[in-house]
Amino acid sequence: PDSLAMADAKEEDHRTPRLTVIVFGASGDLAKRKTFPALFELFVTGRLCADRTTICGYARSKKTDAEFHRQIRPFLKGDFALVDSFLSLCVYRVGQYHVADDLAKALMSVPPKRERSGGKDREGLDIRENRVFYMALPPSRFHVVGKIIRDKGFTNSGWNRVVVEKPFGKDTPTYKRLSDGLQALFTEDQIYRIDHYLGKPGVRQIPAWTGRYPWISASIAQNLLKSVVINWEEDIGVEGRGGYFDGYGIIRDVAQNHLLQILSLLYLRITPNNNGQNSESDDDTQNGVKDDRSQEARLSNQIRQTKVEVLKAISPISPADTLVGQYQGYKEDKGVPADSVTPTFAMMLLRMRKSVPVLLRCGKCLGSRKCEVLLDVKEEYQRQVAASAACDVKFKAISRIRIEIQPNPVLLSLS
Repeated sequence: PDSLAMADAKEEDHRTPRLTVIVFGASGDLAKRKTFPALFELFVTGRLCADRTTICGYARSKKTDAEFHRQIRPFLKGDFALVDSFLSLCVYRVGQYHVADDLAKALMSVPPKRERSGGKDREGLDIRENRVFYMALPPSRFHVVGKIIRDKGFTNSGWNRVVVEKPFGKDTPTYKRLSDGLQALFTEDQIYRIDHYLGKPGVRQIPAWTGRYPWISASIAQNLLKSVVINWEEDIGVEGRGGYFDGYGIIRDVAQNHLLQILSLLYLRITPNNNGQNSESDDDTQNGVKDDRSQEARLSNQIRQTKVEVLKAISPISPADTLVGQYQGYKEDKGVPADSVTPTFAMMLLRMRKSVPVLLRCGKCLGSRKCEVLLDVKEEYQRQVAASAACDVKFKAISRIRIEIQPNPVLLSLS
């Protein structure tokens, strides 16, 4: 979100561009529970300028702006006046996802303030506009909606970004079709593929915890663990999303993305020598000032490459190492076939090179809501920690490290 909201903060052009965010699928569950609360947080923390931002919710359901505001307000946690100020930036427009002219009309009906005033600033110069197109939609609609975005939605006065949410297909062939379709429409720097779970404070702080306490990272790097467990539980079912969920199941909806992201961050190793900080070139420096964006891009690439290496170390998962189940009452949800065998619970043993097996466990309707990482350490690790003079006393003689991601983010406990 920071990169989308602040991408032009260091532009040489002194004129701050406007930002228009178009949220496709704005009447859906993902948009109200995740997308708009995230945009609200950016607004509250000053990353979205109130006088230069327009947020347009776009969906097929017929709603007025006021009805749309009432729909998303309960999910915006904060001062009432701040919520009102944020909602004043939000409008709602109705349109079909496959009709380019519907999108064109929607954008024309919510022009930035610059267009109402002739598109000039006080110096008589054209004011630029950036656009973010956020697809809170099933992946089956990405290509159709992407085409109308390219044909009728792009601005010519600034940058354009297209954000797509997980899951990216159901298997390798469907992912390839999805990826090829997007790359045929947009350049790579215009596409942002995201997993909203990475925005959770507890997930974002995992590298900080392993960096702050070297005994944690050492236990992973030196294979001093007995076991690693990543556990994700929800106390609710699919809650009316059965039609969507049944096409994917808990493995594709949670394990393949959320839990593997946690695993890759847990095993992430970025050092000063490989994160680009020591590879300054003439192209990165102008008048003695390092180009921070270039450095951030290199670090971002290094993090992505390192995470990929972690995932490549995982052997194909055997059915013998997998347990799946379905909670009672799941088939009663609207859209779920009576003969569905889609799992709502899964437990899988991942075998990794140079590591102990990792257990992934996730499920709905389990009676509690939590996500945690459990590291059981070997006696050899305990002896090394106990012998370390620099070690905090609370790390002495521990057998388990627990990192809680939710509901109490970044709570580290030892036993």
